[in-house]
Parts: sequence; structure tokens; C-alpha cells
Amino acid sequence: MDPVPKYVTKTLPVFFAISDEQRLEQELTKRIPEIRFIDGVLWPTPEPVVKTTLEACTSPVVYLWNRDACPNLPFQRLPDGRARGPTSGVVIQFIRSRHADGILSSGELAIGYDKLDRRIGEFVTGTWSACNALRSASLRVTDRRGCLSGERVTEYVVGPGAVGLAQSGAVLKHFGAEVYYKLENGKRDIDLVGKRKGETQRGHS
Repeated sequence: MDPVPKYVTKTLPVFFAISDEQRLEQELTKRIPEIRFIDGVLWPTPEPVVKTTLEACTSPVVYLWNRDACPNLPFQRLPDGRARGPTSGVVIQFIRSRHADGILSSGELAIGYDKLDRRIGEFVTGTWSACNALRSASLRVTDRRGCLSGERVTEYVVGPGAVGLAQSGAVLKHFGAEVYYKLENGKRDIDLVGKRKGETQRGHS
């Protein structure tokens, strides 16, 4: 029997509006009072750029840090005096959603860590729980024009603020590819997809 791997990776894709980030911060601090937010991976000095709120961060990538799980963050000193902090292992990378020009691009939480590190494991569990508390909708894959396909997508956490943006006309797009999504509208969407499939099959018969 193969040994159980000690290193695990976890990712959680999200669609968040600014208001969802604010709610995420509330959920995180409620579960993990010692959490802090690191504003980017490059720091002016070996001291991490720590903010007490997500809203105060300006970087498109924020790192979630549990000070109790890892009191001292590793870093790499750069020739120009700056430092590069960790991007995984002891912090959770949070790529933020971006809303611009009518498109809301997805974000993501991600970490790879030692499975035997109990404190980091508990930190990851608490963070995923906080994020999932904002889950407000499931999605269906569409083309750029919004025409539905038959594929239902449930892995994204779609925050209530993101739902509001989508209902107001924002296009939901995966941040790394030309893949688009639309809010699922219950049985109506399922019926529409089934109808289109039936029309396609009749067209080829």
C-alpha cells in the first residue's frame, strides 16, 4: 500500500464583490481572532506588510496569516533591500476578484501545506468554513453572450454581493481563461438547457 502523502494542496475559487470581502473578513475574525492580512508578497523590509483588515489591503493578492499557527514568517532577502514573503505552506493565498468594464473576474483561495501540521490544518479548515458561509448561488457555464450550456458548476463560492452584480448585468468570468458563467435560476435553467439539447438532437436527426 502506498504511504499517505504528507503534503496537501487545497483551492477554493470565488466570485466576490467588495461587500463580500467585508463579510469574509467578519467571518474570518469571528472564527480566527488572531488572523492578519499581508498586503502582497513583496515587502519594503523583512517585516511583512500587515493590515488588520482586508479593506486596507491594496494588492490584488493578499495572504491570510494565522499568527498563532506560525508566529514568524519565512522570507527571502532581495538584493535591493526588499524581502519576498511566503506564498504558501504557512499562509493562505487570496487572489481577489476584480470588477471592471462590466466583468467580474473570479478569485481564489489556495494553500499547500504539511498534512501533519495540525495548527495550519485547523487554520485552513476555519478559513474554508468562513468562505463557504458566503455561498449564495450555483452557476452554469455560458458562452460570452450568456447562452447556457448543460454544465452546472458548484465549486465556486459566489458571494451575495457578486450575485447582486450578476443580477445587475455583470458578466462572471474565470480569471485565467475565456470561461463564462451565469447564475443558475433553478428549474427554469434546467428546462431551458434540456429544451436546447432536444432542439439540437432533432436538428441532427
